[in-house]
Amino acid sequence: MLKLDLTSISHYLIIALLFTLSLTVFYQSASDFTRLEIERGGRGYVSDEVWYVSSARNIMYKIFHVEPRLSNGSYGATIIYQGYINSFRLKADARDLNISVRADYSKLKGFYVVAPSEESFNAYLSRIKEYVNVTDIVPGWMLPDAERVNEYINWEHPPVGKYFVAASIWLLGDYPLHWRLPGILTGALTVALTYLLMLSLTGNQAVSLTASLLLMLDPLSKALASIMLLDVYVAFFTVLTTLLAVKGLLKHAMIAAVVGGTFKFSALFLLLPVVFLTVRRDVRSKPSFTTLISSLILNTMLAGALFLALTTLVSLPIASYMGFSNWVKYSLIGSFTWHTSVKCTGANCPISSAPWEWFMSVNSFPLYIYPDGSALKASGTWPFWISSLTLSITLAPACFKDRRFGRLWVFYIGVFSGYLLLWAVGGRSQYSFYSIQLAPLVYSTLVYAVPSIISNKGLLIETLGYWGRLKELILKAVIA
Repeated sequence: MLKLDLTSISHYLIIALLFTLSLTVFYQSASDFTRLEIERGGRGYVSDEVWYVSSARNIMYKIFHVEPRLSNGSYGATIIYQGYINSFRLKADARDLNISVRADYSKLKGFYVVAPSEESFNAYLSRIKEYVNVTDIVPGWMLPDAERVNEYINWEHPPVGKYFVAASIWLLGDYPLHWRLPGILTGALTVALTYLLMLSLTGNQAVSLTASLLLMLDPLSKALASIMLLDVYVAFFTVLTTLLAVKGLLKHAMIAAVVGGTFKFSALFLLLPVVFLTVRRDVRSKPSFTTLISSLILNTMLAGALFLALTTLVSLPIASYMGFSNWVKYSLIGSFTWHTSVKCTGANCPISSAPWEWFMSVNSFPLYIYPDGSALKASGTWPFWISSLTLSITLAPACFKDRRFGRLWVFYIGVFSGYLLLWAVGGRSQYSFYSIQLAPLVYSTLVYAVPSIISNKGLLIETLGYWGRLKELILKAVIA
């Protein structure tokens, strides 16, 4: 007779429940943003969706030559012009054809047209071209009010995340809720993978479920998984890479980190712990200084070559559009310069923060301003975040005895160190929503450490003893 593994079945049920619950929470949040924007007469964009959605739409239309369409059967397009327009005449001609026009742009020289059909739009376009110098037309949902956004491709970030958004628009129609669906799905998968990661580390369902639920309910996770920013993809690949490394699949972990880098370069911070663990494994199998150096060089070169090959492959449409030499100049070399510099100076710049401030909700980036004037800020539940970081530093010596905690710790501190290194070399324009990459590791570490301290009364005393002895050694060295 076939024997049912009830433990495995319960795991699958919990994963399915977590995914469904997260999907519901994030979808509802995304729907609320859509409703609020429509009710207040906004254009539908939240935070940097202005840039990422616009770039996805431009890639879809200008590079792949696929026309974005509205989901309700109407035909919409933003018309870009030079010179001046007579908005009264535009609207008068529109009324004759049962067409609506929105001409309240201030930064973009354009106006938005919604027609019952493409035929009526073309008829209107032919009429207005007699007195409007039309320079560009972008079909689909209305463009945001940003200068030259109709040309924006977002060279400084890799294209795969924007391909996903373009695919969602192509399949479902150009509408705010639709362009957020890839992020909603990715956020739900991140919560489910966090459960699997903690289960691999602890074997305890309750502990694993706690970490996943805390992640799902964290306001930063909820916000970033409800809008179209690239960072939620980075969070997903962070959990996936850590899970593969915990299972000992370091080459697979390297591939996952590199694939994450084709969504946003910050995912490449994952290569720091992956290469470290790979070199450590090689040195343990064949202890020598030669092994250390050769393994470090070979694995670094392997990761770099894999990244360049994959990034080039997925960017071929972009490189073809802008020219390969320009792609290398702007998307590779220029991107590195852009990320390692101060991107904006002056009073009108968005608020930036240092990586350590993310753990205290200091200088948090405002993602959305509600009608009542309150702001949704990109910050996690700071008491949990600062407790997690404090415990990870305090319990660092435990890494030498607890191999599972050690691997989790290496990823947590490794990724965080990547942001600190970026800050040190000049990348001071960092924003608090970047910290979503750390969120799964924050809660995994917190939920791993607290039960460990409770169940092992001597763990905290022992680790504090290590720090005491280290302090004595430092004092002796200084005095000597």
